[in-house]
Amino acid sequence: MSAWLAATSDRFRAAVVENPVTDLVSMHGTSDIGPWFFESQFGGPPRDALDAYVAQSPLHQAHRCRTPILWVIGESDRRCPNAQAWAMHRAVHRTGTPSEVLVLPGSTHEGTTYGPPAARRAHDRALVEWMQRWL
Repeated sequence: MSAWLAATSDRFRAAVVENPVTDLVSMHGTSDIGPWFFESQFGGPPRDALDAYVAQSPLHQAHRCRTPILWVIGESDRRCPNAQAWAMHRAVHRTGTPSEVLVLPGSTHEGTTYGPPAARRAHDRALVEWMQRWL
């Protein structure tokens, strides 16, 4: 939701997006919960509901983004694969909007809560520094 809001609204001065879902079509095929979760949400696979998948994918709104975004991803996240953040980061960056990616080593989907202590500390520092920079 943070990725969507950052891309479709100008009301935020900064955003931190953790474990993002930015491209629902690719999530269907790459996430460990892809087929069963997304098909239940959209009424079928992308081939049967492509317009709905695309319409709700923040990646397709990235060209409108003017909110500086810090993306936080776990190195070993299989729920929200890292490509989700990297694709959106690159698209946002191409607009000239500040965008950075923090990869938490040794962390899975819940790395900011249950990951290695060093990764959690790096996460906390990065969050504070990002918000201090933009707010």
